[in-house]
Amino acid sequence: MDSIPNRKPLTGKLSARNWPAQFGGRGSAKPALPTPINKAAARERRDVRPRPSQKLAMGHRANFITIRDGVGVAFYDQWAALGCLFAFAAGPEEAVAALQGMEQTEELLDWAFAEGGYLLDFDNNTAIAFGYLDIDGPEEMEGESSKEVAEVVTALERGGPDFLQHIAPRWKGWLLKWDDRGVDAFSAYLRQRNITGITCQPDSHPTR
Repeated sequence: MDSIPNRKPLTGKLSARNWPAQFGGRGSAKPALPTPINKAAARERRDVRPRPSQKLAMGHRANFITIRDGVGVAFYDQWAALGCLFAFAAGPEEAVAALQGMEQTEELLDWAFAEGGYLLDFDNNTAIAFGYLDIDGPEEMEGESSKEVAEVVTALERGGPDFLQHIAPRWKGWLLKWDDRGVDAFSAYLRQRNITGITCQPDSHPTR
């Protein structure tokens, strides 16, 4: 998708700090840039991350990537696919803030295992997102926040392009893309930008 036209602006209530906590909301977390990965520690923890050859623990796994100054940093979370698109809907600052506390990783999941996520390229103001919001409704929230969450959920139910159109006012100057290939799309983008340092699995989306 080359451009996303503006639609009715969001009210400003939605953020990574107040979207439903059981779907990954960060409570009172403050926006901050991720710290560099400790590669030695990551290698020691690597066996806890799902791989195609391993039996997977219960979860709704997600991958994320940030790119700054030509350097890509990848993240993994076991449950974030349930609600990471709320943070994405709130704009680039909140999308970054939502990554705090997630595990940095040197490799992406296989397409079949990653249910959601987003890539943020701050060099080119380009973002790629995919996933879903598996909730019955924002009953645990009140007032404007509840209304706004409901609007985001409804927009995504109409499809990825409508979701991006709905949130575009919070992403002024950015090119937003929806890609159901998920992490395979992230891998293709990294190759296009010639960014190394993140191991990608072989493309496995059915439309590859």
